[in-house]
Amino acid sequence: MASTLLIFQRLAIEWGKEGRSAALTALRRDLPKAYPLPSLPNLGGVVAVAQNVEWSDADAFAAARETVLPYGQWADLPASEIQVSPADAGGWQLVPLPFTGLGGQWRLGAGQLARFEWNERLGERCRHTVVNVTLCAGPLRSDLFMRLPDVYQSHCIDLNERRYRAGRAV
Repeated sequence: MASTLLIFQRLAIEWGKEGRSAALTALRRDLPKAYPLPSLPNLGGVVAVAQNVEWSDADAFAAARETVLPYGQWADLPASEIQVSPADAGGWQLVPLPFTGLGGQWRLGAGQLARFEWNERLGERCRHTVVNVTLCAGPLRSDLFMRLPDVYQSHCIDLNERRYRAGRAV
């Protein structure tokens, strides 16, 4: 387990009233649910890597703002929307926080990929968040999160489906 890396990727797309135009909505919906990992040549002593990527309607979703932080101890991992802790039988236990709307807990083993996504209303602004988590035993590949996840949970609401079920026109 010492050679296994926990890789945590958080993608956040934020927009306000201006970002609801047809053109910006189309751009927003085309943004990825997984982002390439950068090259990280020196990972000696690192147990976890956290990548955060954000887009905003301020620049029409054109520029991804990315930060990548390596961690040498599990205790140094920052608090996040998905709580990660060692599982009893090996691997890791993933528990989403209540505000995400995702319930339950999942076990993640070596080589597995978990993806969680949800929408939030932040006053006048909205945010769509995607969190990818994996345990990687081999060398880091840039396309690590590009495959279908082994665990997938979403709390995104399709408003048209909701209107349809309520008997209103779409």
